[in-house]
Amino acid sequence: MYYYKIGHHSYEYSKYFEFLHKKEFTTQQFEDMFVEVVSNVILKIDTKNWKSLILSITFEDNLYECKEIKKIMIEEYGFEEIQYAQQIGLRGECNLVSKKPYEEEQKYHIANRISKKYWKRKNNSLYL
Repeated sequence: MYYYKIGHHSYEYSKYFEFLHKKEFTTQQFEDMFVEVVSNVILKIDTKNWKSLILSITFEDNLYECKEIKKIMIEEYGFEEIQYAQQIGLRGECNLVSKKPYEEEQKYHIANRISKKYWKRKNNSLYL
């Protein structure tokens, strides 16, 4: 199986779809598929909004959450979406050595656990 990724990135954040496929595609083949799929999806968006003039469609704002891209890649091109058993993602601004825990426990629980373990080990190492 071969892994493929499509998405967008900016200074603020990035998001990607990740797929598996039995076949290895060249860069050109994969780009050609992507261009075909996205241009068809844009045409559908444009057709639905035919009364208004569309001046801007960005991948970040309009297309990333568009399930149609994933659907076409899977149904028409034979890709499989990667299913993760577990996944951890930390917020980029987390201070991993903060003595004060983040208040939003749901968002920052891993950062809080790392910080707590760090300080426990650091404090214990001072007495060795």
